[in-house]
Amino acid sequence: MQSLEKMLEEYEKMAVPDEKIDLSDCPALTEEQLKNAKPLHPIKSKSNGKLVMMRMNNALAEHLEEIGDEWESKVNDVLMNAYAMGQI
Repeated sequence: MQSLEKMLEEYEKMAVPDEKIDLSDCPALTEEQLKNAKPLHPIKSKSNGKLVMMRMNNALAEHLEEIGDEWESKVNDVLMNAYAMGQI
């Protein structure tokens, strides 16, 4: 399996630099929109979660362990955002 660092290097090579992204057709958010902004998914207490076991790439597991105790919550947030956007 490919290491996380190598995967990130490959993705960086494919990425469009921020300064080349055309945002001219993206309207600025209004004060009202910013005031009413909500997270993509509701924040739930830890007691609402279900304990699951899964396998993952060693490089990813090592990276997540370096994050510390909150890595499970971060993984949950990423997966919930992807789910909310129809990506999974």
